Amino acid sequence: MQERKVLECADCLVFPTEGLRDHFTNNDFALNAKSAILPHSFDASLYARKKSPEKSFGSSVTLRLFGSFYGARTPDALFSAINRLNLESQINITLEVFGAWHPSYAELEDQSGGRKKKHVRYMGQVPHLDALREMQDADLLVVVDAPGKGSSFYLPSKLVDYLGSGTPILSLCRSGVVCDITRKAGGIVADPSDVYGISEAIRNWLNARERQHSPSALTLSNYEASCVGRKFRDLVGCLLDEKVSKK
Repeated sequence: MQERKVLECADCLVFPTEGLRDHFTNNDFALNAKSAILPHSFDASLYARKKSPEKSFGSSVTLRLFGSFYGARTPDALFSAINRLNLESQINITLEVFGAWHPSYAELEDQSGGRKKKHVRYMGQVPHLDALREMQDADLLVVVDAPGKGSSFYLPSKLVDYLGSGTPILSLCRSGVVCDITRKAGGIVADPSDVYGISEAIRNWLNARERQHSPSALTLSNYEASCVGRKFRDLVGCLLDEKVSKK
């Protein structure tokens, strides 16, 4: 198998999570011995400003989601949860979606129930730097993982971009990497297919948002480009030293 040949020929294997490493190496001792874990990172200098921890909230909030839907990953449960909350809450909740087109977006006007204000809006695609600015201006950022069984070992780079923005995070995910990182960052999680669970998670955030704090400096530092880059540079340096010593 070509993939196996690549793994065996490489001098070093770098994975963003331990679960992804185990998936590819299948606990092979030789492959694990030359593997390293380095997560995705964010560059703090690319964000327009530092997030203000003292933001005041009015009678409306804006949730923003960045990314694409495909396969089993769909926005339907999230859209239903947003519409349900707006029927029950006195706060106007708007979800803005940035990314590639999905067939579900064609039904947004119908899902608004004929009300004058749409609560879910498709915003199209924007350049990366513009997306970072939009992340900072949101009240809550949403990441959606695919539903399924078992623990998820994938780390979406978008989640790390979210961490860099300093904005609170709602992750619709299974147990696993996304869930763990979100909770460490003080965010909230819900099952991606559970409409009631999603609406309750957002409701709980609304009730507690004035008391919530930004992610700790320690949590963020693990994903800062300066930290991850330094580890990668050290890794490459060790590899080069080994090559020289063997000559």
